[in-house]
Amino acid sequence: MRELFSRTRSRIEEATPSWDVLTKAAYCLMRLRPETAVHWINYSCALRYSKGTEAARAVMELAAEKFPGHGEIRYALACYQVEAGEVEAAKENLGLALLLDPSLKALALQDGRLDSLWEYLLSDQGDSLRLRN
Repeated sequence: MRELFSRTRSRIEEATPSWDVLTKAAYCLMRLRPETAVHWINYSCALRYSKGTEAARAVMELAAEKFPGHGEIRYALACYQVEAGEVEAAKENLGLALLLDPSLKALALQDGRLDSLWEYLLSDQGDSLRLRN
């Protein structure tokens, strides 16, 4: 699914003159199919580039309520929380994301936005969080 999303996003980025256009398209898809989590993720991603992290984060917070068991949404929310300096909340959401989708750990270890959480995630404390959730 992530591979398909990545290829689709790349094609859209190449053909799209601006993030504002992409944001409007992603919003329309989200409104047409609100039960599809990837549309919320795409809209949030587009918002991040067109309106900023705070707008993107607001969408991911709503998506986390709507899709509480979706690892990629928790991962994205953790990234936005780190950017906002909310490290403890980010640790919880990233721990939950990894519990829901363990394959996200490889992505997390390569994601520069999560540099401040790497040591935590590799520690016993990080493992305990994932086991508690």
